[in-house]
Amino acid sequence: MTAIAGSKPALYNYLASPAAPEHNYGMTMPETIPGVFLAQAQRLARKPLFWVKRQGRYRPITWDQARQTVQALSAYFLHVGIKPGERIVILSENRPEWGMTDLAVQAVGAWTVPL
Repeated sequence: MTAIAGSKPALYNYLASPAAPEHNYGMTMPETIPGVFLAQAQRLARKPLFWVKRQGRYRPITWDQARQTVQALSAYFLHVGIKPGERIVILSENRPEWGMTDLAVQAVGAWTVPL
């Protein structure tokens, strides 16, 4: 995750640029699942979304941290050429990062598919 964390501004710049396609990949559309998530993340930014046990202690992942992760992953997917309608498999145990990855997949218009 740290390798792509700096990609968030690139996504904003891309979506705000005249070169961006008509489709905004759900990033500003509250009627999409990623759009609803982003609206909630803005409203509840500092509140915990997940509690994760790390190094023997439960630590929060805030709505804002989750938003940053979703946007960074979305930017990465765009960067590597993921297109709307493509299918993505998430191979992971049950953890908060799975849900954030699923939101990022939806935000770029792709589909999460089971194995």
